[in-house]
Amino acid sequence: MRKGSRHSEESKEKLRQANLGKKASDEAKIKMSQAHLGHECSEETRDKIRKALLGKKRSPETIEKMKLFRHTKESRRKLSESHKGKKLSKETRRKISLSLTGKKHSDESRKKMSLAQTGRKHSEETRKKLSISHMGNKSSLGYKYTEEQKLNLSIATTKRFSDPNVRKKHSECMLNWWKNNEAAQQKAREKSRQSFNKQNRISKGEARLHSILSGLGVGFEKNFFILLSGRWLFADAFISQWKGVGLILEYDGHQQHTTEEGIKKDKGRDLDVFLERGILTYRIRRNEIFCPEIENRIASILSLGLEGVGKC
Repeated sequence: MRKGSRHSEESKEKLRQANLGKKASDEAKIKMSQAHLGHECSEETRDKIRKALLGKKRSPETIEKMKLFRHTKESRRKLSESHKGKKLSKETRRKISLSLTGKKHSDESRKKMSLAQTGRKHSEETRKKLSISHMGNKSSLGYKYTEEQKLNLSIATTKRFSDPNVRKKHSECMLNWWKNNEAAQQKAREKSRQSFNKQNRISKGEARLHSILSGLGVGFEKNFFILLSGRWLFADAFISQWKGVGLILEYDGHQQHTTEEGIKKDKGRDLDVFLERGILTYRIRRNEIFCPEIENRIASILSLGLEGVGKC
């Protein structure tokens, strides 16, 4: 065919029909591959291709077909084999990096990607493969973020958690994790207790309460942290098994416990949080803990119950 001449539409259709269904042999494929190896289109050719495709839109039917298209297992295997051992050159990686720099997915694209992945779960086989592939991976050891990266991460996290729905979902996930992880709860309680003791935050009244319970031979946990309703609550002394329920003894030595608001808050916590979970609370005021009769009172409570025990 002479240079510059073009096939007519009729001629093109005849050529298409003549080649329809024909498949190149493996040998022919290798020859074609080698013939194009290292070939690069000139800037002029690229510009012509770009202009030829500019403004062209695929039909809805074609787009739908592309969405539904899936490679067969054999096709995926061949693609995998063809890429094994291949390493991109530094120049190629640099070009890819430059081409993606500054590009961001639109909110609509992010939403579509999120919906596409929602509910998707890896099979046990895939999980095992991922686990094996990451074993011994030390590529990130010793890596430190730059100040710019730290700032970008901080801004992105702040923006993400500014959404009330995200905060609520995160809170629910953490709460479920805590509820199902007794070992983590025990570790957190012990760490909080150690920190509490190191700061010498135990008052004389609390020390007096602990001394009385120890003298009575009562098994209890002092400075006890308990997770209820998604909150960590602190108790001066907790007896886990007392007449079939739990019993908390609280020393209210701080001034805030004597105010109207403080008394209302303590009562609400005792009734709405503890009592609903089968935990009773007995509070000892500041003027009672050093009362000469307090030891007998606590002994009476433990043996008889909370009813019928008078004040000092």
